[in-house]
Amino acid sequence: MRRSQAKNLRWILVLSGILAAQSLSLIAQTADQAWLDRVAWHGNPGVPLHARALGDALIVKTAADELNKGLSALYGASSTLIQGNATGEILVGTADQLRAAYPYAHVPAHLAPDSYWISSPQGGDRPRIVIAGGDERGALYGAFALIRELNQSNQLPQALLQGAPAMSIRWTNEWDNADGSIERGYAGRSIFFEGGKVRDDL
Repeated sequence: MRRSQAKNLRWILVLSGILAAQSLSLIAQTADQAWLDRVAWHGNPGVPLHARALGDALIVKTAADELNKGLSALYGASSTLIQGNATGEILVGTADQLRAAYPYAHVPAHLAPDSYWISSPQGGDRPRIVIAGGDERGALYGAFALIRELNQSNQLPQALLQGAPAMSIRWTNEWDNADGSIERGYAGRSIFFEGGKVRDDL
């Protein structure tokens, strides 16, 4: 092997080693993050909130934990958490729990299962944001909706946020519509849905 070739080979090996070391230092996204690829807003003013669950239900506690993880990922733990300050809290619970604990929040009387309602009560010694779920799962979906809103806008919601599932059973992300039509398909109607419900003859 010529001297110039050996020198080139050495440089290639050195560069390969540097690239390999840098790739090991990158933080890979894991499956448990799913679609929650949070954009970090470090350097921007943080949203000074800390989520707290009402009651002892595991799903509602999980919702509060996910919110706190999301806030830390977006802004850094030191800039976001104001523990023990009621005006800096996000309260998460079912609609019944929030109506009983904070009647001034005006949580709607009838929220459907899996639905959520997010509001910012004004004034006094009050939580900054309340997330009311039609049930415990709805509270969790509301927590993810608030993370998504902060992720996209880097500010507290400026208006009421609410959502409810179109179908009673959560489904995969299909191009099939509940009425049986297909948004991007060329082989007839949906094999899953018809007339606003899951087909009987699957």
